[in-house]
Amino acid sequence: AAGSFSLTALGPKMNKRDFEPGFYAEHLSKDLSIVLDEAIKNGMSLPGTSLAHQLYRALLANGGARNGTQGLLKVFEALNNVEISAKKDKS
Repeated sequence: AAGSFSLTALGPKMNKRDFEPGFYAEHLSKDLSIVLDEAIKNGMSLPGTSLAHQLYRALLANGGARNGTQGLLKVFEALNNVEISAKKDKS
């Protein structure tokens, strides 16, 4: 069966609108910059990585540098002019 660690670990946090970091968005953005710089040096194109970097840069530009990586939800909300309501635990 297919599974996703990120979705399993961060999905519930996104549902609660909990953007506290496990890994800071600003650190992931820095890491993606390094990957893209190295790709350029090696004549490679990484369009998916470039898109992810741009989305995280948008999060940083809007005050989300110290959010966890799940803060990317805020970028998608802004792009679509919506805000998803927090969901309560089913417990």
